[in-house]
Amino acid sequence: MEHRSSAFWADAFEQLVAGGHRHDDVLNYTMAQFTGYLRRAWRRERQEQRLQVLIAASAFSDELRQSLLKTLSTPD
Repeated sequence: MEHRSSAFWADAFEQLVAGGHRHDDVLNYTMAQFTGYLRRAWRRERQEQRLQVLIAASAFSDELRQSLLKTLSTPD
């Protein structure tokens, strides 16, 4: 279980740094700041994935594209 936890924190830290946060800044974030920024990073990632799906869907039929839009428009 501890390995999973360590991997989560390492991945979360890396995601913030990859998103432009400075290493030293992340180390000094409060837990509230850290989780807030991480949630925003996850939302941004989901938005980017949705956009990629929609771009790929441009080759699909209108019916399938509308179905994808409906599915992807669900709130985070």
